[in-house]
Parts: sequence; C-alpha cells; structure tokens
Amino acid sequence: MELTEGQITIDGVDVSKIGLHDLRPKISIIPQNPILFEGSLRHNLDPLTHYKDDELWTALETVQLTSRIKANSEAGLDSAVSTQVVGFFTTQMST
Repeated sequence: MELTEGQITIDGVDVSKIGLHDLRPKISIIPQNPILFEGSLRHNLDPLTHYKDDELWTALETVQLTSRIKANSEAGLDSAVSTQVVGFFTTQMST
C-alpha cells in the first residue's frame, strides 16, 4: 500500500525516500510480550547472522541468562527453541 498523503519520518528521514531493502534491516519492533520462534536460540537472537558467538553470549550475559542456558542445554546457542523453551524464558523474565 502506497502512502497517499502525509509523511512518515524516522529520525528525521522520510521513509518513502528509502527502498524497502534498505529500510527493513534498520528498523525493529520490540514487543511487550516475549516472543521466540521455533528453531534455534541462535536464530532467535540473530536471525540475519550478523554477530559472532562471543557477541551473542555477551548479550545473554548482560541479561543474566548465560548460566541458565548452559545449565539446561549442552547445545548452547544451537539449543532448540520449542514451546517449553518459550515458557522458560517467560518465567525467567517475570522473576
């Protein structure tokens, strides 16, 4: 759907002047409820594979999840994310 009137700007940039290919990777939505997708923990943290493992582990350490992940799975970043894992993260976030 094309914008017919008005203007959408982000940080002073008119988004109609930017191609979608350039715009999409630069914006994100942070939901109020935790959402994880089935697949691996790595894919949930870095779906576009921009970061090295040590950077992902640093992010997990910052939010105090490293020890819980290592204690619950030998696969680490390659741990499978399932409905049970989503429940684990939801519980962790509310405590």
